Amino acid sequence: MKKQIKKCTPYMAVAVVLNLILFLLLLPMLYCSLADYATGDDLTNGYVAYHVLLDGGGVGDMLRAVGGYIGEMYHTWQGTWSSLVLFCFAPMIWGAEVYHIVPWIGIFTVLAGTWLLLREFLVKRAGLSKPLFWSLFALAGIFETQYAPAPRAGFFWYTCVAHYNIPFFVMAWTLTAALKFALDVEKERVSSVRRSAFRLFWITIGYTYLGGTTYPAILLSLFCTFLLILYVFRDGKRRKQDVLCEREEQDVLRKQVEWASLRKKRGLLLLLPLLLETIGLLISMAAPGNRVRGGAGFRFSPQSILVAVLQTIWQVLTDSAQNFLRVRPLILLIPFVVVLTLCAMKKREKKVFRHPLLMVLLAYLMNVAVYLPAVFAGTSVSGGYPDMEYFVFLITLILTTVYLTGYCGERRWGGEVCVEGKKKTGAVFAVLL
Repeated sequence: MKKQIKKCTPYMAVAVVLNLILFLLLLPMLYCSLADYATGDDLTNGYVAYHVLLDGGGVGDMLRAVGGYIGEMYHTWQGTWSSLVLFCFAPMIWGAEVYHIVPWIGIFTVLAGTWLLLREFLVKRAGLSKPLFWSLFALAGIFETQYAPAPRAGFFWYTCVAHYNIPFFVMAWTLTAALKFALDVEKERVSSVRRSAFRLFWITIGYTYLGGTTYPAILLSLFCTFLLILYVFRDGKRRKQDVLCEREEQDVLRKQVEWASLRKKRGLLLLLPLLLETIGLLISMAAPGNRVRGGAGFRFSPQSILVAVLQTIWQVLTDSAQNFLRVRPLILLIPFVVVLTLCAMKKREKKVFRHPLLMVLLAYLMNVAVYLPAVFAGTSVSGGYPDMEYFVFLITLILTTVYLTGYCGERRWGGEVCVEGKKKTGAVFAVLL
């Protein structure tokens, strides 16, 4: 019992308090789910499967009816075929009250996707403490659920949940699974080859599904996966150069080269799901319905894409500034993250935060990838789109702040803040809270 009490550090207490606050703030939203019923597009998209059930049709009849409806929508309205499949199975086809589950799905998928991404990059890759991760997850969850630009659409409307929140979760899950598959080869054994093949199978399924979902999730997934494959091949090349340049500790270096070679093979295997996702994206882009929805001037061309990219680069900057004006407490998130990171830092032999400018650039480009489809289309978007932009902005803001704080901490204190410094930063956190 005494050992358990000793393990309860102040950082754990902060994490527990913040997650308790998040839980309490979610209760009113979940309570409102009892008043949530299908409207608009939910009824339009779900009537096909509903009438098959009403007429006593079987599974085959339902699939044929849904397939025909997807083909019709593909030619007349939009090409995101994976999302169209989910649209047709809106919860209200099983009963009006079943629709109450939509807010639970919307909140869970956003928080679960955030949990996966923050845990992967903070704990698994950066090696930071779990109390820090749980604290930052709670802060991210509070800002995501309480200050979303369009919570009514993003959490309570099934069409938006199916088109944005679920793809956001699948994108986060497939990306973290791909990172584990490609990078964590040292932990793999001969007996786990079957497990790795099983993981690759589900990664491929997830990427294939993403190819027919909302465009921001697709572009963000493609961008991050491309960076992962590029890193794997660059790391393998660097390991070989180390062996050629240094004759000392050859056994250790050769082992590292073997791991790097295995990572390259895993990177090549990731090209398959990446290719399938790209094919799915091209199928969605080729839909005749896109021109109907986007207007007569809507078309894909190198010139239009270049113009959209340039416009997006500027819009990301302006919208990021507007987020701080719209969500006034958001400015406090930065000192929160800085203080918590400084308190959690420990001295390590190997520096982790070595490329701050590259981190800022990559975070910025991730936001550009999310914004680009809406700027290119030039039409109004549903409420789930700005919510997804905001979620990605929030996650990249937290990760970038942690990275820059870690970089400064490693340069200033060698990665470990003194006890007096931690007490001061803890006092600052208490004042901010």
